[in-house]
Amino acid sequence: MTYLMATNTDYEKGRLTGAHSRFLELAKGLSKDNKVIIISRKIPQLENEKNIIFYHINDNDPRLVPDHIAAILKISRKSREVKKRECYDTAISFTPFISIAFKMGGIRNIVSLFREDLIGYHKIIGTNKLKIFYYKLIEILAVRCSKKIIVQCHDDKRSLIARTRKFDNKIENKVDIQINNANASWMNMESYDHADNAIPNILLIGEFSNLRKGHHLLLAAATRLYDEGYDFTVSLAGDGPDLPKYIEKYKHYSRISFLGKIKVAEHLGKADFLLVPSLMDSCPNTVLEALNAGVAVYGSNIGGIADLLVKQEYLFDPTVDSTYDFLKLVLDSKRYVDDRIKQRKRKEELCFDWADKIKVLIDE
Repeated sequence: MTYLMATNTDYEKGRLTGAHSRFLELAKGLSKDNKVIIISRKIPQLENEKNIIFYHINDNDPRLVPDHIAAILKISRKSREVKKRECYDTAISFTPFISIAFKMGGIRNIVSLFREDLIGYHKIIGTNKLKIFYYKLIEILAVRCSKKIIVQCHDDKRSLIARTRKFDNKIENKVDIQINNANASWMNMESYDHADNAIPNILLIGEFSNLRKGHHLLLAAATRLYDEGYDFTVSLAGDGPDLPKYIEKYKHYSRISFLGKIKVAEHLGKADFLLVPSLMDSCPNTVLEALNAGVAVYGSNIGGIADLLVKQEYLFDPTVDSTYDFLKLVLDSKRYVDDRIKQRKRKEELCFDWADKIKVLIDE
């Protein structure tokens, strides 16, 4: 089989997210026994992989349009070149924008891996209505372009079908779900022997770029508990444009620490439990990393968090009151000591060859 992939990500200098790491993981997995053609900038992480052929896009085009529009145009042009020179079986897209670029370039047999709920994410972060309309149009076009769509969780599937059913009467048969695995190649599989902290330490990992990661829920709940006399620490890892505002707002709470950008593994071992109070999250790697480390993890009952943690006893509503009630229960009972042991089974269930499972869905 020969697969065509494309990305506009700067893998040399850019800030890489979980979705970018998944792109590398899939390219490596597919190229073990198959030919992979990639339209991209330079990707040092894949240079030594056999069976991968690169068609590099120009990184110096004038930026007269937004970056994602420029990417669509560049990748569609390069797709036409690939179509003339190469034979392929399936084109694999990681974003709705790439799906459209492939279609514009005359590429057929497109399988789209939607790595987030595009509309849900933008609504949560307060994107204006005009941009929401624009993203809905992008999503509809991408759905129409795709032979198959693979999402990460049940919520994403339900939302996508509900929004696009009237524009594509085949949508219900197009969408498959494949959750992420806990043993991805870049994840630290080390488990820690926990010496329980005398003062419980709660960890949250996420960028301070908008409200989506739920920092405000944890901090509002934590300060209520502090005011009631509870003694625990909160460590928040991540940077972003909103970080200074949070530091200023909570500067009088000595038990709250803002760690900035860190190596996650170094701080997971120091945490009694990880809290993931996201308002929207398709399949956060932080949950998987905590399970790997043997740290108890709790999260909001939305998106991929609910699919990863499964049991209601580990989940709460993404509101201040629900977060407060849940934290109070966990701190009073110290249940995180037993829960980190109970969650080992879920870690085992989530260890599998993710690239191979995606390949099976692609080839169906």
